[in-house]
Amino acid sequence: MAARPAKFSPIMHLLIFTLMQFWVYFDRGALSQVMSEIGISHNVTEAQLGTLGSSFTAGYMVASPIVAILGQKSTFAPMYCIGFGLLVWCVGNVAFSQLAEPPVVNGYPVFDNSLWVPMLISRAATGVGEAGFVCLGPPIIDDTAPPKSKGFYLGIYFMFIFVGQAMGYVIGGVAQGMWPRWPQLKNLFLIEGIVMLPMAVLCVVTAKKFRVEGSQAEDETPFVDGVQATNSAGSASSRRRSATSYSDVEVNVTREGGTLARAVSDGGRRPSSLFQDLLSLFTNGLFVTLIFGYSAYQFVMGGVAYWGPYYVQKALYMSASTSGYAFGGVTLISGVFGTFAGSKLLDRMVGVEDQEPGSNRRLVAGCKVMFWGSILAWPFLLGASFSKSQGAFFICLLLGQLPLFAMYTSICVGLMEAVPEIMRGTAMALSALAIHLLGDIPSQSLVGIIADSVSEGATSGPQKAKAMQVALICLGSFHIVTILLFTLSYGLSRRLAH
Repeated sequence: MAARPAKFSPIMHLLIFTLMQFWVYFDRGALSQVMSEIGISHNVTEAQLGTLGSSFTAGYMVASPIVAILGQKSTFAPMYCIGFGLLVWCVGNVAFSQLAEPPVVNGYPVFDNSLWVPMLISRAATGVGEAGFVCLGPPIIDDTAPPKSKGFYLGIYFMFIFVGQAMGYVIGGVAQGMWPRWPQLKNLFLIEGIVMLPMAVLCVVTAKKFRVEGSQAEDETPFVDGVQATNSAGSASSRRRSATSYSDVEVNVTREGGTLARAVSDGGRRPSSLFQDLLSLFTNGLFVTLIFGYSAYQFVMGGVAYWGPYYVQKALYMSASTSGYAFGGVTLISGVFGTFAGSKLLDRMVGVEDQEPGSNRRLVAGCKVMFWGSILAWPFLLGASFSKSQGAFFICLLLGQLPLFAMYTSICVGLMEAVPEIMRGTAMALSALAIHLLGDIPSQSLVGIIADSVSEGATSGPQKAKAMQVALICLGSFHIVTILLFTLSYGLSRRLAH
């Protein structure tokens, strides 16, 4: 059965998912920027602030398995999942903005656990909204993009992670100038919830206009590893995938045209249970290595993104509004130029003829970009963590983030190319869950714990500055793990190609 034509154009797909991406990461940036005021107004420690930043993962963990299952069942159910998730995201932000302030005794706020827990729950609700479009957005964009511009389209999508985060820093700083206290400042999150609501409605109302390939309902022809079973070797290889095998399906791997084609001996039956899909992914060595590398990458990037504004305010004595502009500017410049350059480089390395799913050249090129990007970034990350001046810190941060952001599209391409086409939604859901559980959740919490232990109770002054710098040095040093894992991924991808 022929694939259904897209009712939305590739540009429209890109625009809709990019706007979702922008607002979710705007929220992240804004929360990081106003975190110091939350700490003061609620009388909480750095470790507790780290928990607040990572609490969204609770909602993500609940929603992502549902999205992974439904994403393979029909061509429009995924969009209903995304729309419902964004609605929960809106409710979470509105609830966050309406929570009461803690009591004040003798002019100082008193920590109240009955108020802090609802804050954590409302932030957890935002993870439900992320689960849908983060898992399904990249495969949909990759499917609908013109063959010669797949990397460019994904690059634009990922670029708005950093554009959104940068604008969150900037607008968060501006809001702090307008509303210097939390009772007024929290209105920023109310505005976010209202603005995202039309996107949630759009996903539900126009669900059948989105092109979602690879679902079981799309074609009655059986699949194995995302490849339609056929007696013609040529037509089978047009949608071949080059990684993984199922334990209950005998698969013979043969060479064809420089890539790996699969001949299936049991009539083309593909397993449909989530357990079998996960088992297949966890036995895929390249995919697992990429997951761990991506998690280490996110450990560092997530920690810097969350604690960076707080660090320059406490350790480098920069005002809240100035730190918002500075962090926003550096993130915007490095994010836009890094992601754009990385996606164009990937397209140039691959070539038009190898952009189709299943191309080993696309996989190897993506892993090569990860390998070199992680190496080039490390000296500047360490330089930023050891910097004593504001200027040196932001210069090193800019130069360190450029190669890291240039890797982002390649990481996504590598993850999608390392698995069968039918399982890309599940793979993206699993990768996003892994990078939160192993990446930014522990890094955001551990940085706060390290700072608390070194500061010895100090809330400001040289001891506090030293504590935050020690925590940042630990974060920058951890990047060596990212380098080692992406080096291994590059080696495995080359072995697969040859």
